[in-house]
Amino acid sequence: MTGNKLQQTKPDRAIAPLSAILNYYHQFNFIKPAVYASMLTMQYYIISVTPSEDIILKIQNLRTSIYRKFGLVSARALPVMIPVGFSDTRIDQDIFSDIIRRGFISTRNRAETRGNDIFLSLENTFFLEEIKKLIPKTKKPTFFNILPGFYLCTLENQQQTLSETVSYINSQIEQRLKWEKNHLELIKIELENKNWWEALRWETLWEKKFRQ
Repeated sequence: MTGNKLQQTKPDRAIAPLSAILNYYHQFNFIKPAVYASMLTMQYYIISVTPSEDIILKIQNLRTSIYRKFGLVSARALPVMIPVGFSDTRIDQDIFSDIIRRGFISTRNRAETRGNDIFLSLENTFFLEEIKKLIPKTKKPTFFNILPGFYLCTLENQQQTLSETVSYINSQIEQRLKWEKNHLELIKIELENKNWWEALRWETLWEKKFRQ
């Protein structure tokens, strides 16, 4: 007695993206709403340096002016921060206990770019490298690039050029910022859209002051 042989067939059309497949099953109630939402959510952890309140206010004002000028939602989507690195998992703050921050930090008087992401760059950033060495390398693509500086915005469309945006930002930088007090934060971020600025939630999981 012989059994039926399985036949391998070639698909007659391209396989649909995962999001389209999930949407189909969700549409006909094969997937519960909570489960469906979690399957489309990307989760990230960012280690960042946050300055004193007066510096935060000045960076907020700069990002608000970018939003008003160009309508870039990314300029208002994230908290004011100097992102240092992404992690796939939650990081314990104790691994940063030996990090010592001495002296002042200051900004340069110009914005810098990496890809379509724009930052207000910093002077004397060696301490950021010390922190970065302690962060496990992420295995998944990050949703924005990182430069040593304050994240300002991302060029979201073709309505303006990168050089035009940077030129405007530089015109709004009146003077270099200088400060001494900082703390380290772990920020959890959840995204639900490939255009991350359109559907983003963030939460500060812990804060840690630098040793002086």
